[in-house]
Amino acid sequence: MIECDVHLTADGQLAVIHDFSLDRTTDASGPVAARTMAELRRVDAGGGQPIPTLEEVLDLARGRVGVAIEIKIPPEGYPGIEAAVLARAGAAGM
Repeated sequence: MIECDVHLTADGQLAVIHDFSLDRTTDASGPVAARTMAELRRVDAGGGQPIPTLEEVLDLARGRVGVAIEIKIPPEGYPGIEAAVLARAGAAGM
C-alpha cells in the first residue's frame, strides 16, 4: 500500500503533494491552493518531476497496490475536497 496527501488547487483539481506550501519540497514558493494545476505542473518537485494529480497516482496504482489518501485541509479549508476525492477514486475504480 502507498499513502499520498492531496490538496485542492485554485481550479479545483487534486494535487498530490505533502505540504500546504510549495516552499520545502519544490523549486517554487507559496500555497498549493493559490495555484492552478497547470501552474503546479510546471513546478519541479525534485529531479525534474512535476507534481502529480490524484488521477495519475490512482492510474499508476490500480491493480498493483492499494492507496491510502490523506486529505490535507489548511486552516482556511478546502470546501468540497472530500466529495472530489471520493468522486475521483470511484471514477478510477478504486
